[in-house]
Amino acid sequence: MVQDVIDDNQADVLGGAINAGGSNLTIKQSTISGNTAGGTGVGGGGVSFNGGTLAVTGSTISGNTASYGGGFDLSAGGNDEKLGARKRAELAGQFI
Repeated sequence: MVQDVIDDNQADVLGGAINAGGSNLTIKQSTISGNTAGGTGVGGGGVSFNGGTLAVTGSTISGNTASYGGGFDLSAGGNDEKLGARKRAELAGQFI
């Protein structure tokens, strides 16, 4: 996704704006704001990403809400190895 705006969306489960995984996702020069992932114990108000490769550059991710991970919920292959997912995620030049 390049030069997109995703705002004011709501999901009852993961990823108020984007729920993706098992593939490659690039977010470049985009804005993800004001999104909500509802429910108890639900993460990723802006982006929920599970596995694969995530690259975010020159983007703004702000004002998103969830039980945890308002901006991002990063998981690795469904086993919640969040640290491992963070190592694979490139978050460069954006405001989170």
